[in-house]
Amino acid sequence: MKSKLCLATLLLVALAVPAQAQSPWKLGIGISLNQLFADLDEESTFAIPINNLHFPVAFGQRLLLEPEVGFTTGKQTVKVLGVEQEFKATVWRLGIGVFYRFPATEDLRVYLGPRFKWIRTTAFEDDGTERTEFAETDISIGAAAGGEYFFSSHFSLGGEAQFNYIDLGEPDVEIGDIVDLRRKIFTTDTAVLIRWYF
Repeated sequence: MKSKLCLATLLLVALAVPAQAQSPWKLGIGISLNQLFADLDEESTFAIPINNLHFPVAFGQRLLLEPEVGFTTGKQTVKVLGVEQEFKATVWRLGIGVFYRFPATEDLRVYLGPRFKWIRTTAFEDDGTERTEFAETDISIGAAAGGEYFFSSHFSLGGEAQFNYIDLGEPDVEIGDIVDLRRKIFTTDTAVLIRWYF
């Protein structure tokens, strides 16, 4: 399945680039507005922002490549009966979208294409007597459809709907081995995107 999606992406790029060879390209920067609600302990829930930075590259009116990067780190320290317990986690998110754009009106572009993401999580927990380290690499492959409305030639506001397949990697835990753990998720997602083109 992954090889077919990669082949389809390469075919899309190969077909779109020659058609845009005579057209100027634009580089931009943008953000996606999302958030994650996570339980950091048993008594409270925090909204953790997971906004990625996007770097759209538009080739003419038809092809849009959009690399993205995101970073989240958090630390929790608690004292229980005079013993300090510490937990820290760091998540890196890298991805790219490859989209074919359809001009709907003079100011509106509708687009369709795949998004690929690589997510790396590292964490450690120290309960005062023992330290456990954790690492995991996850891969996401998804289909996205969205729209982008241009208020000017430089600024756009858009929305996107996604259907994603996420392959959660086998955790690498320093203490205790987990054998043959396979986890897969199929999920829908949405995003609001603000882009600024130079």
